[in-house]
Formats: sequence, structure tokens, C-alpha cells
Amino acid sequence: MVRQALLTTVACVLVWATTTLALEIASKPRQTLERPEGDVFSVAFSADGKYVCAGGERGVVYCWDANSGEVANRITAHLRAAVFSVVAYPLAPFAVHASELGIKFHLIGGHGRVPSFPFKHMQTVLALDFSSDGNHMASGDRGGETIVWDLWTGEPYRRFQPAKAPVNSLRYHPDGTRLAVATNDGNVRLYDTKADKLLYEVAAHEGECNSVAFTGDGRWFASAGKDRKIRIWNTEGGRAVATLEGHEDAVNTVVVQPKGARLLLSASDDRTVRLWNLDTRKSVQTIPHQNAVYGLAWSSDGRMVATGAGKVVQLFEVK
Repeated sequence: MVRQALLTTVACVLVWATTTLALEIASKPRQTLERPEGDVFSVAFSADGKYVCAGGERGVVYCWDANSGEVANRITAHLRAAVFSVVAYPLAPFAVHASELGIKFHLIGGHGRVPSFPFKHMQTVLALDFSSDGNHMASGDRGGETIVWDLWTGEPYRRFQPAKAPVNSLRYHPDGTRLAVATNDGNVRLYDTKADKLLYEVAAHEGECNSVAFTGDGRWFASAGKDRKIRIWNTEGGRAVATLEGHEDAVNTVVVQPKGARLLLSASDDRTVRLWNLDTRKSVQTIPHQNAVYGLAWSSDGRMVATGAGKVVQLFEVK
């Protein structure tokens, strides 16, 4: 009985490992979507994966039908101010985007602005994310301030001591209470938003830390920097686990495959997107682009990847 259980366990592990290693992204995009107003800085899928949204230069946010490529909404609320972050609300079809003019909510698949609170920062908002339960939104600005907002009242739920550098990226842990914040001084700070305290700070990169992302199981988080490196950290205590090297220029964005698999995507100024296996710590695929890649998103079902490079958003199927 014990032997049979062990053999079954080993077989399951081998099947999982084989599946993980066999996964790849299609070499040619399923859709190529143009945003003529300027370069794309951020992309995001709607929670149901039916739409993809992109923001960037000159303040225009596009939302496309991910299947047909048709424009579902063209949002001009930012009056030519660059949009640095676009995220989707996890419980409803809202696109949320931020610029020097503030944080704005819009319907993804329809026209019209969603009524919302002001959510005011003193400086340009560069990063946004939502807690998994949809009750809170975190935002970080150019002045280094991170605010967690109560979405039911519009009031700050937590306001953390400003960093000494701009907040380039922030991401909620899957538990919805911890928040990782990446700043331009190369550091990552992990906050407990429920207890209202800083858990720890790690010196993640030489130069800017551009992006941070948690694995689906929450055990690890990845950081990406101008130093061309991606580093993997143990969430409990912030111990460095691995360094992934291969990009030839600054790494702008990292995202982890949903559903718990340990696969990571990275986008770089070297005009490539790379797929990494976090167990082997190896790059398993490289997808070339025509321009530096700043926008990167993985659909919630793991079947589609969106990239933003230059004035183009491309959608790739995941096999």
C-alpha cells in the first residue's frame, strides 16, 4: 500500500513536471492590435479574459475584444497625460488606469465612466493593484507614497511611510493582506496591510527595481530590475532563492502564470519576452519583438499572453 502510494505520487510529480516543461507560447501572435496614439506602457486582461486593455502615451486607454480584436472601448479621460498603469477589477468588468491626472474607472466592454471616489495622490500614480476579494485597491506614486484604499468608502485604509524613490510596481499576495512594493531605489518592501506594518525590506537590485510579482501559491515572489536580472525571493522572511539571468538589457515587467504553476514571463528593453521555469531556473523560450517591451499580462485561465511593445499589443496563445 505504501509502495503503491509512493509510486503514484512520483508519477503525478513527473506528469506535472513534464506538463510544466512542455508548455510554450505560440511563436506568432493570434492578434496584433494597434494603439496609434503612442507607446504602450501597461496591459491587462479583464477578469474573465474576454478583453485586453492597454494604456500609454498621450492618455488614451484601449479595450479590445480578445477573440475578435475589435475595439470595445476607447477611453480619453486622461487628456494626453501618459497612463502608466492599467489593471482590471477582479469582480466586475471595470478597467482602472492611472496618470498624473489621477485614478479613473471605466467599463471595459462598454462606454461610460464608472462612478468612483477621487482616490487622490499628491504626485503621479505609477502603479495599481487590487486585493483578491475586491475590497481594497493599492496605488503607488512618483513621490514614493503607497496608499491602500477602502473601495466601499473611498477613504485610505492604510497609508505607508513614503519610500525615498518612486513606486514602480506593487502586487498583492494571493492572501489579499500582504503587499509587495518595488521602488526606483532597487528595493522591495513587503507590508502587512491588515496589521498596518512593514514586514521587511530587501535590497533587490542595483539601480531601479521595475516590477514585482507573486507565484500563485504565494510562497515566492519575483523582482525585476534595470540591472538585467530577475531575482526570486522566499515570501516568508525575504530570503533570496535564485537569480535568473539572460536578458541583455533592463527587465521592465514580470508576471507569473496563474493557477499555481511556477512559470514566469519577463519583458525587457532588449526587445524580447522570455518564459522561465522557476523549478529549473532556466529560460525555456524567447519571443522577439520589434521594440522594447513594457506591457505584459497573463489571462486568468493561463491560456493567453498579452505584450505591449511600441504602439502594438500582441496576443499569444499558450499551448
